Amino acid sequence: MINVHRNNQIFGPYTMEALKTYVESGKILMTDRAQMANSTFTSTVGDILKSQNISVNIQNKGDIVSQIKSLGKELIIPKWDFIKNDLFKDEKLISLATIGLAPAFLIKFTLI
Repeated sequence: MINVHRNNQIFGPYTMEALKTYVESGKILMTDRAQMANSTFTSTVGDILKSQNISVNIQNKGDIVSQIKSLGKELIIPKWDFIKNDLFKDEKLISLATIGLAPAFLIKFTLI
């Protein structure tokens, strides 16, 4: 039996077959921390499956474009954060943007 640790929570215990199924479906990641039920040693899910000679065939979610589309625009550009926070009142952000964008403006307007 395996316990999986993610975000300070413990999930499980899972049998090896159930763990393999969850990994293949993407619900558990190979990099998640895991612990055998009778051990105090933690490792990754991938290491535990490898130690048990269990091969995993992770399902492909499509090409990179379709994977990004499935994330949704809100994850990449959180519109609500822009609306909720008045960004123009953030002096540090304005200063960094001005310093960071100054070379681009200089190049644009000085080179013909």
